[in-house]
Amino acid sequence: GCRTVVVKGEAQTCTKAISVAEIVKRRMPFLHQNNQISYSSIEDVWTPKDETMGLDELQVVRKVPSIHITLSIDALDPSANGYQAPKQKKKPQKAKAKSTTTTPRRASRGSKTKESSSTPR
Repeated sequence: GCRTVVVKGEAQTCTKAISVAEIVKRRMPFLHQNNQISYSSIEDVWTPKDETMGLDELQVVRKVPSIHITLSIDALDPSANGYQAPKQKKKPQKAKAKSTTTTPRRASRGSKTKESSSTPR
């Protein structure tokens, strides 16, 4: 099975990546976590549709945030920036299956069950 998962998000999906990681950690509190935040530069260039109008190209450089969240069953480097220790130290053992025998239950006095009688009224 998989022992490490990396959740990535960029720009508007950073918050969704964080939410996914938190949901996974809530269900599996024994996971180690390491967060890495970075920015990448994206250059957008717009050229005019009609070059006869004398318009120049427009260049815009924007910085876009990204996050990489590593979730692992195995221990990660605790000295790394962005490390979060697990809330629960050990992975819980699987519980043995309980036998599910049922016993018939009798209707309580106030219940609305109809009883058939053999004598006419």
